Amino acid sequence: MNNGGGNGSGHYDEAEMGPFQLAGVGSAGALHGSAPIARSPFVDLESPFVSSELLDLRGPRDEEGHDREGEDEARPWSPRNAPSPFDAVNGELSEVEHEDEDRAGAAPTPAAPFILLPVSVLATTQAFLAGSRDESALTDAAFLAAHPERRSAKIAPGETAAAAEWQWMRAHFVAPFLRSMAASSPSARASNACTPQAIAKMRERVARASAGDLSALTEAERKAVLITSTFETGWPGGFGGLTGDFDAMGLSFGLMNWNFGAGSFVPLLRDFARDFPDRFTAAFGPGAATFRDVVFATEHERQMAFVRGTMNDGHKHIQEPWATYFGRLEVDPEFRKIEVREAKKGLDRAELSCTRLGLKSERALALLFDVVSQQGPYWPTVKDRQRLLDERLAAMQNRTERDVMEAIVDVVTETTPPKWREDVRVRKTCFVVGSGRVHGDCYDLGAMFGLGDGPFAAGATPAIAHEEELELEVDPAPHATP
Repeated sequence: MNNGGGNGSGHYDEAEMGPFQLAGVGSAGALHGSAPIARSPFVDLESPFVSSELLDLRGPRDEEGHDREGEDEARPWSPRNAPSPFDAVNGELSEVEHEDEDRAGAAPTPAAPFILLPVSVLATTQAFLAGSRDESALTDAAFLAAHPERRSAKIAPGETAAAAEWQWMRAHFVAPFLRSMAASSPSARASNACTPQAIAKMRERVARASAGDLSALTEAERKAVLITSTFETGWPGGFGGLTGDFDAMGLSFGLMNWNFGAGSFVPLLRDFARDFPDRFTAAFGPGAATFRDVVFATEHERQMAFVRGTMNDGHKHIQEPWATYFGRLEVDPEFRKIEVREAKKGLDRAELSCTRLGLKSERALALLFDVVSQQGPYWPTVKDRQRLLDERLAAMQNRTERDVMEAIVDVVTETTPPKWREDVRVRKTCFVVGSGRVHGDCYDLGAMFGLGDGPFAAGATPAIAHEEELELEVDPAPHATP
């Protein structure tokens, strides 16, 4: 997501978590302590059918309720929707404290899969047609329809099967239902139909970018970088896309929207300052010496304090003279080479994920590169995504590439903070279906960028030294077929 001057999406894994995000009940019939579950805004911070006691499988905490390994910042929140008919009887919500997503803990997995009853499908469809788009609320409707005997009673501690069923409904029915409705509705198809003028304009920009600094990449790699950089900066092959602290990342910049909050931008700046000191000074002018000290500081808190206090204005935009300084950095040819080199590392990780998942198309490569860019290079190993994806794929027989890509979209969306969830769903689905409206702009990835389902050719020179750096232990067999 961009705050003036681009269409980037932010880095949702590191951004502020929404009030509905909580570690708890796992998908596919499993309880776990690290994957998030959407909260209902009405009852005990979670769904009206899942008690907080049942979900609190998260290891030792101190007397104030914080993890002993680290504390979270309390964030205020108040409900934004009208009360549901399943309101709790035990109090009114006014503020909630955000809790850490990455907890330890586990619970048994039910032996048998659940059955989705027609009455649950009907209830969910009726709620959707009535205007509900919240995954938690729609799952509540499906669960209550299947269990009218509960009369809206919450799931009590110890009801592990019921809690697992609720989460299974959310992961395996509600999430795919929402994605399918968003992509296939007549209004969505109409709104996603790009004009010939828009297609021609984007193709012209893509052609210029492909012949420039990205020419060293393979054709499939260029397409992936061009698409993601357009989403991030508003321009194919955009080497700038400067944004401020709107997403709690301090400052974001470049092809992959590297930032200070996650520390991803600092290595690029250090390489530039070390290898090209004169160019660094030319770019940052009178601020070069001070900024160099900040870049090489070992305290992340010092870097963030400088970026927020000196570079950002009161509206979380990058102010002058720093906006001008970063404008110079954007056009510096040596820094562009550094950006391409770092993007290549992301491409190598995406290619490695494709190999391990049995994906061979350039469409899959583009999707996985966008995931690496937005969710981070180690995306499978955080928020229990590896296990969630493994469970989905294990349940598939004769799966196609599209099946695998849709599973990736569902897992990434499910583990995204609610504040950004719909944005991520729409953006990632655009890769799968080939078109969509991302950040308000219409995209036809085939017509504009030439993205198709043909096989991609792996890059000749991997930028990551060992594939062990990325853990994705999903058995690729049987291989997905396009």
